[in-house]
Amino acid sequence: MVSELRGVEGRKMRHEERARLLLLRKRISLVEAPYIVAVELGGGYDDALSLVLEAVKDEDLKADAKPAINEWNGAVVDPVDPHATTIAVSDLLSWMRKLIAQVPAELTPKLAAVGQFTESALLSSEKKISNIPPSQTAPTSIQSSPAIVEDRHTLKSAKQEAAVLEWLRQSGYDPASLPKPAPGKPGVKADAKRAMLGNPALFTQKVFESTWERLRGTGQIADANPPPSK
Repeated sequence: MVSELRGVEGRKMRHEERARLLLLRKRISLVEAPYIVAVELGGGYDDALSLVLEAVKDEDLKADAKPAINEWNGAVVDPVDPHATTIAVSDLLSWMRKLIAQVPAELTPKLAAVGQFTESALLSSEKKISNIPPSQTAPTSIQSSPAIVEDRHTLKSAKQEAAVLEWLRQSGYDPASLPKPAPGKPGVKADAKRAMLGNPALFTQKVFESTWERLRGTGQIADANPPPSK
């Protein structure tokens, strides 16, 4: 347990150190942005990347989008390549401030009491990037952001679970009675994973695995009972 906590704290510190360096640059790639998002808003890297990708594809976050190209046949496999697509750090910070502004007013006191990162922290970071004198920026009330991210993550988790269940049903499977894979065959889970990874805005390999386990934990996904022996 102690080693696990140390591992979490170690990853958190590395994220914070990298985020501080990234904040000094004018533009960063989408795979770099989650370090800043995770540090400023809370959450993990994978969820932060999904959040950023979704914002870019929904055009909520301005980006110099580059498509992902299949190196073998030259086909476009995704309109947004997170490694090649870049965003301005100032745009990223402004987008995060908009997320914070979505917190309902009645939650603000509670959030201010429990939050680790605040809009004032984002404002401070934005000043460093844009060199705006403090006198030119109006003070803002302190609003914590973890609850926003938690809410967004809850919605995204529901989308991920729904996507898996929908694919299973459309593929002719009963999610609550999945057949076991034949010897030497990949099985239903592997096929579902391959299909879900075709949507990088919702899934990474790690996110798919956690989604599958959540569905198993709630009983929405289960293996079929073996036929009774004769």
